[in-house]
Amino acid sequence: MNHEPHIDPALPQDFPAARELLALCRLPLQGVEDHWNRFLVARHDGNLVGCVGIEIYGTACVLRSLAVAPPFRGSGLGRRLMAAIIGSARDSGLTDAYGLTATAERMMTRLGFRAIPRETVPVEVRASREFHIPRCSSATVIHLRL
Repeated sequence: MNHEPHIDPALPQDFPAARELLALCRLPLQGVEDHWNRFLVARHDGNLVGCVGIEIYGTACVLRSLAVAPPFRGSGLGRRLMAAIIGSARDSGLTDAYGLTATAERMMTRLGFRAIPRETVPVEVRASREFHIPRCSSATVIHLRL
């Protein structure tokens, strides 16, 4: 790879490529399009190679859909995307970030998140679509005070 992917706000025309990437990564698609205006994407040579987004609930957000194309895994792109979306959440005045993960708990811990019991998540966050997707029911809940 000649240069690092750059991270930008998602555009409407990015959604089809992101949908393919999320499917490739076996991540749920439910609700992604509804919150697409709060996503960031990573591009390399004009191609979408990563994405991550937030859903806002009061002063909290749910992180979702962190996906990195296979050739870019292990390059630090996932951490860069997470740092960028956390920065965006902070800039928006949000105070807490929550997420569900089955595979990224180690990376999220390195970013300052900690695993918490599901029942301690605020009701409005637990009411989000992400918390009701059946395959997310056994995921680890993580939290970061912004």
